[in-house]
Amino acid sequence: MQRRAAKHRRCLTPRQVQRQFGFMPFDREQMKEKVATLAAQGVFIGTSLWRYPWLDQLYTPARYEYRGKVTVNRFERDCLTEYAEVFKTVGVDATYYSLPASSIAARMADRVPDDFRFGFKVTDAIMIKNYPNLPKHGVKTGRRNADFLNSEREPAARAA
Repeated sequence: MQRRAAKHRRCLTPRQVQRQFGFMPFDREQMKEKVATLAAQGVFIGTSLWRYPWLDQLYTPARYEYRGKVTVNRFERDCLTEYAEVFKTVGVDATYYSLPASSIAARMADRVPDDFRFGFKVTDAIMIKNYPNLPKHGVKTGRRNADFLNSEREPAARAA
């Protein structure tokens, strides 16, 4: 029994991971070239979000340094720009919970080139036909959603 447990705790070397799972080292320039070629044909390749901490692979740590250390604030503020230097699209999952304010969407758009595409997840505010009995829905619980499939729905006002 101990022998089996020890076998499962063993770590794999990068070469073993590559051989076993097919993962390959990330070649930023090669990916950038292939993604641009596909985008020119209308095929957009990206990830589900851009804030993965891929320092030393996709992101250049020096771009986010302050006094010799990578800062989280600088990374979160600026990494979309560097992401968009390689990929031509990204998913935005946060929109499921609420539509973004136009000022936030404009800031995101300002950080990427004109040929970049965002894939926004459709908000639950228009995807729920009848509100389930969950505390997060408050007074709407159990009621029909008047905005079901309403693509013209405006974002809710946000607290300051």
